[in-house]
Amino acid sequence: MTWQDLNLFQYQQLVNALKIEDDIDKTVKLISIVTSKTENEVLSMSIADFNKAKESLNFLANDVEGKPVKYIDVNGKRYKCIYDVRNIPAARYIESKVYGADLVTNIHKLAATMVMPMKKTLFGWRLDKYDASKHEEYAQDMLEAKFVDVYHSAIFF
Repeated sequence: MTWQDLNLFQYQQLVNALKIEDDIDKTVKLISIVTSKTENEVLSMSIADFNKAKESLNFLANDVEGKPVKYIDVNGKRYKCIYDVRNIPAARYIESKVYGADLVTNIHKLAATMVMPMKKTLFGWRLDKYDASKHEEYAQDMLEAKFVDVYHSAIFF
């Protein structure tokens, strides 16, 4: 397991799970998040499988490596990242400042503010119009996107 294997929602869950004080409870929760198993399923694992799953958490001690991306692909959709704030409306820039105050909790909302949706045409991907009423839909897509792509792009923004 690596940071590359996580989606943004899993990352947000991991950050909260790392605050759990009891080591066993924390480990069960972390394994549950990265394997997409319930905590009961994790507790039902054999000791050998549990220990193997625990070893797969070693990547959490590593730095999150990556770089900002030009596009974020998720669920058959594509979003173009806009890094120059001069290219977004003032309202979206203000939103980005609000969401940036609590980055871990709101990173998907920040990412939804800094992207432009694209549509697939016969000639490839083309920019689509940003629809502010679909911000929640864009944010939901960001939760399912690759963590490292969204994270490094949002940090760079």
